[in-house]
Amino acid sequence: VGTATKTGFTFFSTKPTISSFTPLSGVVGASIIIRGTNFTGATAVRFNNSPATYTVDSSSKITAIVPAAASSGVISVTTPNGTGTSSTNFLVNTSAASVVKVCPGGDGILTSNITGITYRWQLKTDSGFINLSNGTNYAGVNTANLQLIAVPASFYGNMYRSIVNDTSVSNLITVEISNTWTGASNSDWDNGANWGCSQTVPNANTDVVISSGTVILNSNRSVRSIVVAPGATLTVKAGMVLTVTNQ
Repeated sequence: VGTATKTGFTFFSTKPTISSFTPLSGVVGASIIIRGTNFTGATAVRFNNSPATYTVDSSSKITAIVPAAASSGVISVTTPNGTGTSSTNFLVNTSAASVVKVCPGGDGILTSNITGITYRWQLKTDSGFINLSNGTNYAGVNTANLQLIAVPASFYGNMYRSIVNDTSVSNLITVEISNTWTGASNSDWDNGANWGCSQTVPNANTDVVISSGTVILNSNRSVRSIVVAPGATLTVKAGMVLTVTNQ
């Protein structure tokens, strides 16, 4: 005959959620403010699956410290009621670092270890260094912080430097592509939701880190390198092959 409705019903989810974090990037040891809901009783905060020290300031705010092993990727908060994950990546700003790890298809920041007035970022090639231009994969080529955007797999091993004030040369920075297991959904390797790099399953140009949990591989896969920490388990199902191209 028809439909009757009445407003007033409210569903309360107790699983933590992350709505924002500030700043959007930072160095190891930096203090990061995470905002969201249901943080009370938090048991873990992770930066791309690297455990961080933290303080639960309220049910909607956590102050966390970027851990030494952190790489660019999502932030997660875990409570007894579940795990909430940020919708965007936190970028680890590795000032003066010799190696910067980024997610496949993700973003990253390279920081000159020399300060000055003018900056000119360059890429090392077989024929020498060439100047970079802002475009699809680069931004800030004339600033202290070179932004890598949607990094393709072919960028693995790229080396960069900045020319400061047209006279000084910064440290050489090498880019590596890595992905860390989170197991946020289940134990399936092929489920992108289980990886720290925003729904991306590792490929042949990716360094893989499995620091905890149980991983089951049900397909043929290739990775560049893999580290399975003590206590973690990786099972390759019968008939499947995991190829490691650079051990």
